[in-house]
Amino acid sequence: MGDKDCDAIAAQSHGLTSKDDDDSHIKQPLNILATLKRIAHLKLTAPKTELLRNSIFHMLSQVNYERECGASLILALREYFDAKCNTFKFNSDTSLKLCSKEAAVVLGMEDRGKDFNPFHYRSYFPRFLVEQNGGSEKILTKFTDSDNELQFRKLLIFFFIDQFLFALSNKHPRCSLWGIVEDLDEAESINWPKATLQFIYEELAKLDVEKALSNGQTVGAAFPVLKVMVFERISVLQPSLHTSVAPLLQKYNTDKLKLKDWRQKLRELMPENISPCEFCDKDVNEGVGEAVKEGFGEAVDDRLTKTPRII
Repeated sequence: MGDKDCDAIAAQSHGLTSKDDDDSHIKQPLNILATLKRIAHLKLTAPKTELLRNSIFHMLSQVNYERECGASLILALREYFDAKCNTFKFNSDTSLKLCSKEAAVVLGMEDRGKDFNPFHYRSYFPRFLVEQNGGSEKILTKFTDSDNELQFRKLLIFFFIDQFLFALSNKHPRCSLWGIVEDLDEAESINWPKATLQFIYEELAKLDVEKALSNGQTVGAAFPVLKVMVFERISVLQPSLHTSVAPLLQKYNTDKLKLKDWRQKLRELMPENISPCEFCDKDVNEGVGEAVKEGFGEAVDDRLTKTPRII
């Protein structure tokens, strides 16, 4: 690993890499901090992603699609979001409820592990990661040769957590999150899909559409994950296909509809437009299994035991 790779991660963590991150909420209604572009700008090559081959974060390291996260759909979804039950209610007949297993599929992880409690971890940056620069902290970009591989893995996973799954700032890395990756086994034991979806709901509930449209608003959370989850369940909303190759996060091209168009599309959705959750809607799944069994002699419905393929 060269210093250039660490420089890219450190610069991204400080909002120094992309002009698109600089006060973009002034130019557009919604500035979404977590974008695929942030990860793609790391330009991770195969030798670097190979370091996470056995990590639950490996699929995130594969993202290379330099795409922003369109704000219009997120604003429209907020207008139909019921924060009391974490459900999107589009009209009196049609609603959508998502689950952490769906988030796991999009992230390339499994929906299992411990609940995430950021207050459980010690708030600090180790000395080898921090230098004082005019009274401000900055992540170091050079390590000793013996520590290079391990520290790079820690820094990369920290980036995924701090700047994508739980993005709250594009300027300063949060020392409150470093303790999570100090022990990589601990970092791998957390149910990140569940925590990510919950944080998406929290940030969505805080979003004020009127404020965003009049003065602009910045939001954290991995909204690209939410959009793919919605597209996977509601095919009539899907934009054009970008790739059929994993990771699922970059399956679709950027959606370019305006807010008024998304509002209308969501408002006009009918129950039959929404595919059942293959993990939660047991009645539907059991019905499929029985139908297969009746026609072929045995049930071969394996949707609950295999990760859905990207088609």
